[in-house]
Amino acid sequence: MLGEYQDKMRIAGIPIRKLSGIGFVSVDKSTGLHNNWNGSFSIDLPEKFGKQEMLNSNELKIYLCQELIKTCEGCDDQGDKWNEYIQKAEKALGFSLISPKGNVIEIEEGGGTNNR
Repeated sequence: MLGEYQDKMRIAGIPIRKLSGIGFVSVDKSTGLHNNWNGSFSIDLPEKFGKQEMLNSNELKIYLCQELIKTCEGCDDQGDKWNEYIQKAEKALGFSLISPKGNVIEIEEGGGTNNR
């Protein structure tokens, strides 16, 4: 799944940087994208995504894609460049990464989504 998304985003012109790994962390740990300071990034997923029923969920797809885009230069603040790449990614992937209101779809710890 992840490799396919990376390939499609790169073909769409989104300069995703090297990803060194993905892991699961407990609720009290920091999740999201982490710069490894060696030219690569890693994604720490909330523990809930390790459950069998979540492994192919839309929430996981959205979370991974949003984090992949944050690896792009100038996108860690979810500003204009990030929004530009979100739109390109949605076209390339065929699914929405933002809410119909134009807000970021955030993944809540309990399993639902939260639009901001």
